[in-house]
Amino acid sequence: MTERKVFKIAPQHGGGSVDRLSELSEGILLHILSRLDTKEAAVTSILSTAWRNLFLSVPEIRLCFSRMDAFERGGLFPLFTRFANRVLQERNDAPIKGIRLNVEFFNERFRPSLESLFSTVAHSLSTHKVQVVCIIVDIDSLNEFDEFEPCTFIKVPRGMFSSETLVHLHLHVRVAWDVPKFVWLPNLKFLHLISLRLVDQDSVPRLLQGCPLLENLILVLRSLDEFENGEEAVQVDSLSIFSPSLKWLMFVWQDRVESNFSVFVTSENLESFSCELEGPYKVTLDAPKLKSLNLYGEVFEFNMTQKLVSIVEALYLYPSVPTLTNLIKLELKPDYTLQFDGGVISRVLLNLFECSPNLEVLIFNTVSDVYFGDGDYFDSVLSRALPLSFVEHLKVIELNKFRYGELEFKLVEYFLKNGKSLEKIAIGVNDWEFVPKHRNKILSFEKCSEDCQIVFR
Repeated sequence: MTERKVFKIAPQHGGGSVDRLSELSEGILLHILSRLDTKEAAVTSILSTAWRNLFLSVPEIRLCFSRMDAFERGGLFPLFTRFANRVLQERNDAPIKGIRLNVEFFNERFRPSLESLFSTVAHSLSTHKVQVVCIIVDIDSLNEFDEFEPCTFIKVPRGMFSSETLVHLHLHVRVAWDVPKFVWLPNLKFLHLISLRLVDQDSVPRLLQGCPLLENLILVLRSLDEFENGEEAVQVDSLSIFSPSLKWLMFVWQDRVESNFSVFVTSENLESFSCELEGPYKVTLDAPKLKSLNLYGEVFEFNMTQKLVSIVEALYLYPSVPTLTNLIKLELKPDYTLQFDGGVISRVLLNLFECSPNLEVLIFNTVSDVYFGDGDYFDSVLSRALPLSFVEHLKVIELNKFRYGELEFKLVEYFLKNGKSLEKIAIGVNDWEFVPKHRNKILSFEKCSEDCQIVFR
C-alpha cells in the first residue's frame, strides 16, 4: 500500500506549535491558490482564518459546473451561480487576468441563473480590467423525461462586447444570441465565437468594426432553426468579413445551405485562411499576404482577387475544388491522406491541378503512395492530372523526403521531360549522402529545358 504523506505542524520548544501555513506571505499563498480551480481554492479557506477570503483575490477565476454535478445534484445549479456571482461581486479592486466559465450541462430551467451570471461577468470586465474571458455552455435539449425541450433565447449582455482591456474573448454558447448594435473592444486580438447565429448580414461587420487590433478570428455560424423561440429561419444571403489587422481566420458554417450564399473576406495582413462549408457557397478572398489556405467540404466557387505569390500551403478535403486562377505557389502535405482512400485523393488532385492554371511553384512535402496510384494506373492518371498545358508553366518543383520509390522516379522523369519552363527541380533526401546510382539515374533523364537545374539536398 502506498504510504500517504501527512503535513505536520512542527512543535515549538515551549510545547506549542508553529502554523507555518499562516506564516506564508499573501503573494505566495495567492500563487498556490491560482493553481487550483476557484471552488477548490475556496475550500482551502477552512485551513486558516488568515486567508479565509483570500481566494477572492486570485488572478484567474476558473468555474466549472460539471455534468456529474447536474446528474447527481441537479438542484445545485442556482447554488453554483450564486457562488460564482459572489466570487466576482465581493472581489477587491485587484485586476482579474482571466475568467473561465464552463457549464457542461444546461437546460431551460437554469436560464435565469445563467443570465444573472453573464451579467456579473460583463460588469466585471470594466471594474476589474479583465484580459481573458472564456465561456463554454453545453446546451442539453432533453429534459429529465427524455422529451425534446427547445432552447429559448439567452441574453448575452452588451457589456460583454465593451471593454478597454479584453484581449481574448471565447464564447461557445449554443443558444440564440445576437451581436449588439455597439461593439468596442479596442485591444482584442483573439475572438472565438462558436455557434453564433447570423440574424442579419450586418452582424459580423459591426462586430469586426469594433475590434481594430483583431488578429485571430474563429467564426462558427449556424442558422436559426424553427425550434428556437418559434421564429422562422432568417434568410441571409451574404456575409462580409473585413478586418485590416486580421492574420488568422477560421470560418465554419455548421449547417448545409441549399441556396446560393456569398462570403467576402478582405484583409491586407491575413496569412492563414481556413473554411469548412457545404453547399452552393461562393467565396471571394482578397488577402495579398496569404501563406496558408485550407478548404474543407464543398465550395461552389472560390475566387482570389490578386496573385498570391507567398502561399505555401493549400489543403482540400473533398473532390470538389473551386477554380484558383491566381494561385502561384502550392505545397501538398500528405498528412490528411490517411483519412481517405486513393480514389478520393486522386480525384482531388485531378481537380486541384486543373483548377490552378497559373501555378508556377509546386512542392510535394512527401510523394504519397495514394496520390496517383501505381503501375499502369499511375501512367494513365498522371497524364490527366498533370496535363502538358499545366506542366509547361511550372518553373520550380520540389520533392521532399525522397525515398527512391518507382512512383517518385516516374514523377521526376515526367516533369523533366515535359517542363518547358522549368528552372529548377529540387530533390530532398533524409540520408546524409544521396545514393550515387539514384542520383545518376535522375541525371540521365531527358530534360525539356536545358536551363533547368537539378538540385540534390
